[in-house]
Amino acid sequence: MIIPAEYAAWLCWAIPFAGSLFIPLVAKLRRRSVGWYAVLVTLASVLNTILLIPSVISSHGEAQLYSIPWMQAVNINLSVLVDPLSTMMANIAACIGLLIMIYSVNYMEKERATPRFFFFMLLFVGGMVGLVMANNLLQMYMFWETVGLCSYALIGFWYTRPEAAKAGMKAFIVTRIGDIFLLLGILLLYLNTGTFDFLEIRHLITTGQVSVPMLTVSVLMLIGAIGKSAQVPLHVWLPNAMEGPSPVSALIHGATMVKAGIYLVARIYILFSVVQPWLTTITYVGGITAFLAATMALTSSDLKRVLAYSTISQLGMIMSALGIGTELGWFASQFHVISHALFKSLLFLSAGVVMHVTHTLDLKQLGGLRKEMPLTFIVSVIGAFSLAGIPPFSGFWSKDTIFEAIILANNLPLFILIFATSVLTAMYSIRWVCLVFLGKKSEFLDHHHLHDPKPTITVPLVLLAAASCITGFFKGPLEHYLAIHFEASFNGVVLASLTSAIILAVGAPTAYYLYYKKRDTAVVLARSFLKNPLYLLVSNGYYFDAVYNKILNGVMGLAQGTYRIVEMSGLQRFPYVVAGGALRITHGTKQYIEAFLDRLVYLIARGAVIIAHRTHVHLDAFLDRLCYILAGGTVETARITHEYIDAFLDKMVYLFAGKTVEHGQKIKKMHRGPLPDFVLAAALGFFLIIILLLLTALR
Repeated sequence: MIIPAEYAAWLCWAIPFAGSLFIPLVAKLRRRSVGWYAVLVTLASVLNTILLIPSVISSHGEAQLYSIPWMQAVNINLSVLVDPLSTMMANIAACIGLLIMIYSVNYMEKERATPRFFFFMLLFVGGMVGLVMANNLLQMYMFWETVGLCSYALIGFWYTRPEAAKAGMKAFIVTRIGDIFLLLGILLLYLNTGTFDFLEIRHLITTGQVSVPMLTVSVLMLIGAIGKSAQVPLHVWLPNAMEGPSPVSALIHGATMVKAGIYLVARIYILFSVVQPWLTTITYVGGITAFLAATMALTSSDLKRVLAYSTISQLGMIMSALGIGTELGWFASQFHVISHALFKSLLFLSAGVVMHVTHTLDLKQLGGLRKEMPLTFIVSVIGAFSLAGIPPFSGFWSKDTIFEAIILANNLPLFILIFATSVLTAMYSIRWVCLVFLGKKSEFLDHHHLHDPKPTITVPLVLLAAASCITGFFKGPLEHYLAIHFEASFNGVVLASLTSAIILAVGAPTAYYLYYKKRDTAVVLARSFLKNPLYLLVSNGYYFDAVYNKILNGVMGLAQGTYRIVEMSGLQRFPYVVAGGALRITHGTKQYIEAFLDRLVYLIARGAVIIAHRTHVHLDAFLDRLCYILAGGTVETARITHEYIDAFLDKMVYLFAGKTVEHGQKIKKMHRGPLPDFVLAAALGFFLIIILLLLTALR
């Protein structure tokens, strides 16, 4: 049963989020199944993201919004936005994430902390998909911080190694700088619009219903994107991020972290496209970043750092395309996002295979791997050629589109920057292939068992390589999918193609000649060039890290100097003086309080005694009077009662005596007979008289 889009839009990111929580339970039941469990969860996310594509196509580019109540007190809903951009980015994150998960099952099987690894990998994928699907700036920022947390944890995965721990912390701190500015921009936008929803903000701004400080908000949010997507001057964290496992590098560079900043700029583009200073800033930040990073990639001798600098450079090209300010420029940037996601994931996974087999990242110790690792060589060449912009691979078509947009915009400075960047890109791409796979095998590799990886690693590499071969041919369908409508310029297409041809004619043969045909000569030249000031400048990353370290050391030195001054001037005794004075004041206050309380208690006690005495006197008098009254009343009552009782008894005796005499006379008259009868009557009368006498005596 096909899941409706309104449910798939929630499930595509909720499933990885919820699934990550069960990783500890799965590890407890069967530790070796954790990797495949993560694969199944990611597959469920992929199915839901793919189900969104028909809904987007049928709606012809119109955004679909699904909301549920969240913070009703401030009228904020939890909402997802289904449109061409969000669905495209969600599919990139989920699909490439799935391939990397499959790759990681075998690659990470010998690690002790695989549950922790797959927990953060699932959370990473869920966070990125949730970020691009959010229609709410506040909701997006929560996912934005989630991917930042995951990158910190995964870059520093081998935290027992000092370099890895420092790299993770560096990534966290540098990206947080950009995140602070992004949060300020979001809050400022909310204060001026009263909402966090993208669609509502767009409606308010485009209809002129609200006045927003456009330049300030746009620049603040751009700084956040610069930090996340590693643009100059906040690019310094990404080369160090290579300390994490290779699947992490592939996920960060291909599908998640660094794409977040690009997505943010593309998402808010419609809000701030009328702010020309913002567009100009994006253009030249991207162009300068692309060129500087390309020069650093050319001089790096680290297997993965070359690719890291390449990512910075390619992201700079994408940024510069966004800054052109045309529909073609926006489309070219998103086209290159797809191409870059594919070939850069492929290159990092291939580098992981090489590192896993050779146990080194030093390009000087590599070489000649083509024969022992043919499959890895083929997929690496496809990735490198796509990066270099060699047809028919995907990178050629997307870079060609970027040049077309630049040419039609008549931006000569940007054209020069991107042209030089592309020449350098072709050179370091071919250099990377030559130093790793071609030439003679180094002595370092003589004792290594070189071989291609297992199928669980091979399958993701082959699929990514295949996608890098064919994606460029889907430019037309992508235009239709993104609902982009622009008129193709014949002159622009021809000039762009000519530019690409010149780049390849200059860059690729030069690199091949230097790093393959004349490799030994190139090594000698490089050694003589090591002390060249320009080489030192580039190889040290233009001293960005050194400057930041100087600033940090200056701040620390200032703090330490201030501390010493405080210590030497005796101000450190100030707290003791204050404490001593406070103690004396407390002691004196205590004495006064104790005296006051003693006096108060004495007065209260004395008053209580007086009141008790007076109360006792009055109470005694009252009780005496009460007793007298009660006793007098009792005596009088007894006397009266006695009189009434005497009168009553006298009356009773009189009545009994009278009745007795009367009955005696009657009996005497009635019994004139024998003597016994008389005696009996006399005895009865006698007893009655005795009873009456006793009653009288008892009175």
